[in-house]
Parts: sequence; structure tokens; C-alpha cells
Amino acid sequence: MTKTLAKKKKKRTGIRRKKQIALWNAPPSTSDHIAGKLSLCIGLPIMLRHNDATELCITKGQEGVVVGWNASIGKHSRLTLETLFVQLVSEISESSYNVSQHAVTS
Repeated sequence: MTKTLAKKKKKRTGIRRKKQIALWNAPPSTSDHIAGKLSLCIGLPIMLRHNDATELCITKGQEGVVVGWNASIGKHSRLTLETLFVQLVSEISESSYNVSQHAVTS
């Protein structure tokens, strides 16, 4: 058996570390203004981009602010967002729904 047959080709799943770091550090202008990483802070204004739960007024265009998040160490030993907690700026009285904080999971 030849050496070339004995070696099995490994399939790579994922992005090489060097390329991943370059993507994280690339300015948003290089990717249609989609940031490679998102820096969060409490009070950061947000706008929902999808109609996730219209019965709770969680709709596209709804505004809110970040009130917290859960993160864990992911690939490449970096923090990875698991859950983002936002408080919606509601135009409907909160007594109608009695809901002021919602969790958005990734």
C-alpha cells in the first residue's frame, strides 16, 4: 500500500483560528456593515429585526434597551452570547400584558 492511500484526508469543520480572529477584528464596512463581534453594555439601545412574538408586541421595529445577558466560553476561548435580556420600550400599557422583560436566545 502506498503512503498516499494510507493517509486519510481530514475534513475540516469550521474556520481556521487565524482567519476567525481576522473576521472578529475586521471593521463592519468590510461586510455590509455586519460586525464580526458585538460589544454589549447595560442600557445599550436595540431594535428588534424580526416578528418573534407578535402576541407579546415583540415585533420588527420594536425598541428596547439591554438589561443583561448570559455568556459562556466558546470556541477559541472567547465569550459567546447565549441569551440577551432586553427591556422593551412599549407604546402599549404594560398592564395590558404585564410583561416588561423578555429573553432573546441565539
